[in-house]
Amino acid sequence: MYIRRATTLDFPTLASFSVDAFSNDELYQYSNPFATKFPEDLRGHFLRKLKQRNALPGYVVWVAVNEADVEPAANLVSTEEASSATGREEVLGYAVWYRYGRSDAAKRWQGQSWSEWLESSLIGVERQYISFFGLDRSASPAAYGNIQRGGFSPEEFSPLFERWHLQGLCVSSSDFLPLDLPSPSPIAQGMEPCAAV
Repeated sequence: MYIRRATTLDFPTLASFSVDAFSNDELYQYSNPFATKFPEDLRGHFLRKLKQRNALPGYVVWVAVNEADVEPAANLVSTEEASSATGREEVLGYAVWYRYGRSDAAKRWQGQSWSEWLESSLIGVERQYISFFGLDRSASPAAYGNIQRGGFSPEEFSPLFERWHLQGLCVSSSDFLPLDLPSPSPIAQGMEPCAAV
């Protein structure tokens, strides 16, 4: 297993993980109460959100990958190295991070190329279009309005300005079972595996 940056080819799988992991989350049950009736609309929401975050400055999406045939050196590879590897990759989960700060190190993560700006802008327009015309049938516009009016912002609650902020963490629920856990395992003791944090 190793970690690499997500590519656009990963996002459909990551969106599916998100639906599985967050469909029972209280926040998403509130904001997307019709997700069980329209799961593809919720999946589309996650897909657009992941793509946009990947293109916005300061964000980085990492994936955990299991590949039987190739074990990359130092367990951390670039996208180019991962895509040129031979063998079958299986994405196991992802983490979305955002870099806060004004230091030179933070600024290196906060840059954005012209193509990334264009991509994030177009996805933003698409998200606004879908919201305005109510095309996400899983969502409750009133609930989203309530959430946005709440005004929660992570930087308001942290004295640490120079930091990485974990925006989302999700793993494939199929990766938990069967597990070779020592006896007695937490699952055997009645704890269920957590698919999202």
